[in-house]
Amino acid sequence: MIRGRTSFASVASWAIAVAAGVALGAPVASADDAATARARARVAAGDYLGARKELVPSPGDPGRSDLAEALDLYGASKTELRDDAVRGARALLERTGGFPKNLRSDARAWALLTVGEALFAEGKLRDALGPLERAQIAAPDLAVTHAAVGEVHLRWRQKKYAEPAFEAALRLDPRCGRAIAGQAWMRFLDRDREAAFAQLDAGLAERPDDPFLHHTRGVLILFGSESFDAEQLELAEKAFRKAMVVQPRNAELHTMVGLTLSTRRRHVEAVAPFQRAVKLDPSNVARRIQLARELGSANRFGEALVEFKAAAKLDIADPDDWEIGIWIAKELGQPDIEKDFRAEQAAAQKRREKGGR
Repeated sequence: MIRGRTSFASVASWAIAVAAGVALGAPVASADDAATARARARVAAGDYLGARKELVPSPGDPGRSDLAEALDLYGASKTELRDDAVRGARALLERTGGFPKNLRSDARAWALLTVGEALFAEGKLRDALGPLERAQIAAPDLAVTHAAVGEVHLRWRQKKYAEPAFEAALRLDPRCGRAIAGQAWMRFLDRDREAAFAQLDAGLAERPDDPFLHHTRGVLILFGSESFDAEQLELAEKAFRKAMVVQPRNAELHTMVGLTLSTRRRHVEAVAPFQRAVKLDPSNVARRIQLARELGSANRFGEALVEFKAAAKLDIADPDDWEIGIWIAKELGQPDIEKDFRAEQAAAQKRREKGGR
């Protein structure tokens, strides 16, 4: 396991879903009403790729509404197109009034969610909270806006703020997978493992294909294991793969499958899901380091060095992570590269001691 970077806990950043049929404000006055409604339903199921297909303009379509565009950008932000989607969402917000706190608009809410969720996925919680709270104001009847804010507070372990946010989401949509998952996490953090799984299982009884609930179930299986025995790891892998059926381009799910295989020392098999995760999220340093480590464990040290150098170009801040590069260089018999990596590690350690990056 790579220390200090990506852990099983990082999947607290579950992808967002909004239940079909939730009241989203005024009807869309455009030619794409029906397509937008279908896209909402697909987003509710976590089927972002399907939602985007619904929103492709048909021949003769005079143009999509702002809401259709915002939903499309939101779906794209859950794939390797995240950076482009965030730029598009910011442009939509500028075009529709900028960034004031009090504008009401479903389209703006989805655009704000796109921006805020991307920041959350990058671990920038304070930066994420602003746009997510503005999304609440823009569309207070949209369950996912409340769940999004609740999740930020949950990551901070601020349960007194997270709980009412999840409750508000569930009042609007009792089947909101993200809110159910959030509450299950709260039960788990309260050391009530039985209640956490009961909540997830009840949610899955209503929506057996919900990828967010399967995703969270897999993570809690891992967290709830005193030791990562093969049976528990297999159960977790199955949960992640069930989520992947609906979200095949979710990099975190591929990472988690890879981790369950790697922990069982199935390194040759683990390489593929880690490679897929990197392809889907190429700017993520931790994913590249994980792939480099796994390639080394599979005795593919040449490829491992290439991946580690790619991670280093992006910036490896944690001195512990440099140990993987040092190990790879040693195995390849590359003393000059090993020396360079040790120097980088020492510099990272000094930055840590000074309280900087």
